[in-house]
Amino acid sequence: MLDAYGKGAAGDIQKAKSTLYSQLTYDAASNTSYSLPVSVIGKDKSDTTNGNGHSNAYQGGHEQFERMPSNSLDLIKELATRLRSLVILLQTRLRELPADQPRPRHYSALLMSPYEWDQLGVTEGKQPCENEKMLLLHDRWRKLYRGFYLEKKGMYDCSKIPDIYDSSKYDLIHNSHLDLPFRELFEISQSLAHCVIPNEYGTKPETKLHIGSCICSKLLGKLMVDLDNMREESVASVKGQSPSLNGSDLDVEINMNQQLQMRQLELASLVNSFAGEEEGDESDDGYATHRLCPTYADNINSPLRHVRTRIYFTSESHIYSLVHVLRFSHIENPDLPPLLSPSGYALLEATAELDYMAHLVIRMFERKNISIEDDKRFYIQIHYSNGAFHDPQEALKNPQYENLIKGHILPTTEGHSLHPDGGIPLFLFHQALDRYSTPWKRTLP
Repeated sequence: MLDAYGKGAAGDIQKAKSTLYSQLTYDAASNTSYSLPVSVIGKDKSDTTNGNGHSNAYQGGHEQFERMPSNSLDLIKELATRLRSLVILLQTRLRELPADQPRPRHYSALLMSPYEWDQLGVTEGKQPCENEKMLLLHDRWRKLYRGFYLEKKGMYDCSKIPDIYDSSKYDLIHNSHLDLPFRELFEISQSLAHCVIPNEYGTKPETKLHIGSCICSKLLGKLMVDLDNMREESVASVKGQSPSLNGSDLDVEINMNQQLQMRQLELASLVNSFAGEEEGDESDDGYATHRLCPTYADNINSPLRHVRTRIYFTSESHIYSLVHVLRFSHIENPDLPPLLSPSGYALLEATAELDYMAHLVIRMFERKNISIEDDKRFYIQIHYSNGAFHDPQEALKNPQYENLIKGHILPTTEGHSLHPDGGIPLFLFHQALDRYSTPWKRTLP
């Protein structure tokens, strides 16, 4: 589920990045920002710098954004210093060769043969994880340092902060045995990344909502049409069983013998359908109907039912965007009841990072004791986890995760509910989010 990134909001995304990077590197004493200029659509790049090549702070002076450290410029300078120290330390290790081996002519993996890689910087028990060569480790960090800090200009590229954070966390998980200062890099880059990453999709609630809706509009449209398909299928099946409903529990009186015969017929039909085709039946109109596997369909009330689970794999940008839309949709819908519970809003506000395996689970339920015509019959529950958001060394102290961490695996955080008690009525879910979704071509479920 990937749309064109930022389609319809490219200018707003670039403007948010330009504002954010300028403020992160803002020096109040000189009223100057030491950030590389970001090209903004509709604005001349030359307008963003002063005579010294440094970025001018926009009118209004220094501004604090969500999770922005008060000493952000000091942290950025410290990060550049520690990156340089790490690169020098890696170069020193590469020079530590046995006396009987010639010293390498170059310290770049691009200028050496793979045979030469194996001879550099490797001592017993100090090999990087997954057979990564020490020279490649050096090149990786040197590239990050050179991309982050331009020494000749004295300027910083804040767009590299998330990359530095990811690399430091990776090495803290997999290469902590190398006795290199990854911990310091991780702590500094994390405090900066927790500001940079979410604010790149908007620095204020209104822009977060606008940019988020542009990025994930098709994803939202697909979610909506799938929920409607499931609702319509359920309504059709109920009306087929009972043409007249009065709001009471739906009672279908079938004696046990008849029910057993129906189950046997259903399972027989199911087995026959799977005997001919492995990937689902194809109806006369050409649509595939996916059903439960008969091997695991025992003790299932409706073995012939369509499989209604939908799993959407998407990118980090789409997850952030979807979270922002859920969090701020009430801004343009003040007359509607809150979409999430107070604890749900507080949880999203407190979330500093969406890590690997971050996910949302949206479940639709049906109250069969309510009339099929009642809007409250179908309701939504939303569960949320920000993924493997753990400090690797802190997680190691937890006996529950000890074996996972030793296996270079971070556990995912426990999921939490965002919905209010009783769930979110489906009609309210539509009213709150339809304006931010792009209609999806409907297909049979």
